[in-house]
Amino acid sequence: WLTARVIGFNEQGYGRILERSVDSAQKLGRMLTLADSRIRVNPSGDCNIITFCVAGEGERLSETNARSLRIYEAFSPKANHSFVVSKTTLGVKDYGRLIKEFTGRWNANRDVDDLVLIRLVLMNPFFETVESKFSYPDLFVSEIAEFLRRDGSE
Repeated sequence: WLTARVIGFNEQGYGRILERSVDSAQKLGRMLTLADSRIRVNPSGDCNIITFCVAGEGERLSETNARSLRIYEAFSPKANHSFVVSKTTLGVKDYGRLIKEFTGRWNANRDVDDLVLIRLVLMNPFFETVESKFSYPDLFVSEIAEFLRRDGSE
């Protein structure tokens, strides 16, 4: 209540914070796809959540899922990394249509029923800001690209 009173619950208060986080998520999604053509960002609309996987053209979905799990492990809280990601698994029972449409973009060989996605929730309105001496989006994209090189996922 106090925070809402001080910041305000309108387009200049919380509204601006939410807008900045949605804008940052959309920009980061574009940056990821430009960094590596195999990074597949799942469209999420006006939301501060990004989900993605890394998949080659025609790749087996089980390989894509295994890579997503390796990314998750490398960027998990246990890894003591600069950035932390989470993951989500979509099952064909509940998300069959989405899985079919999304994996159809790279002609995935759907040899399993689940899709593992890396999930990023951008809640910090200062994720991208001119006041900072560095760019968090640039750093994150660079670290993902470096992980893919080390992982042999090129």
